Amino acid sequence: MNAYPTAIGAVGWLYGSVYTDGWATAVPGYRTIQIGASTYTIASGAAQPYWFWEWLTALDTAIGGGWGLALSGDTWTLGGGAPAVVTWLDRTGWLLGFDAEPGDAEPSASSLSPRAPSPAAVPLISCERPEAMSRDAQSKLQISKFGRGHGWTYGAADVYRCRVKLDRLGFDALNTGWLLSGMPVALSPFDVETHALGGATAYDGAYPNGYLTGRILGTDGDGSWVGELVYETTLLLAVEVP
Repeated sequence: MNAYPTAIGAVGWLYGSVYTDGWATAVPGYRTIQIGASTYTIASGAAQPYWFWEWLTALDTAIGGGWGLALSGDTWTLGGGAPAVVTWLDRTGWLLGFDAEPGDAEPSASSLSPRAPSPAAVPLISCERPEAMSRDAQSKLQISKFGRGHGWTYGAADVYRCRVKLDRLGFDALNTGWLLSGMPVALSPFDVETHALGGATAYDGAYPNGYLTGRILGTDGDGSWVGELVYETTLLLAVEVP
């Protein structure tokens, strides 16, 4: 486990999605937690994938014994019951931000807080309003050092550019690759509690400051460090055309 510096306050977030089920078969990975002698597992059969905030809610629903996941703004706390040892049986602890791998255990406690941002909830310390690119501009994109274009944007999709800045913690979380794997993501000004409570508003013409969902294609050029603490890059987001 690592020691992390204090994060800079976020103004937006990149959220990912989480699969806990396969084709009619529950799959391991991000759905189980052991508290004391009891094991709790997210129920199979739900619509997949979960948005990150839905996954937190599903995990909270699964946990018993007086414990749960309490959300507050952009943070969450695991606890609420009698002191117990929490053992991570799969990668749930890693995705929650505990920097833990399967088999790791937390010292006995009644409340635990993540040690780092979740790889599926990356904080942004600056986020410009996304701008849709023209078809001509899209055709000139090169989103890798090998000159790869944006050709895999399938179906009716627009590409949005968004300039973002991350602190070192956010960069480390993004660099795990969870949000860059092609799974659905949400670029949002709303914290995780607001999303979980249903208070977040989606982007549209009437509400341009809402959250935008799509899939990250990559970055427009290489990112760069501004000093030692701030990383700046331009994300390319493929968004389905309604």
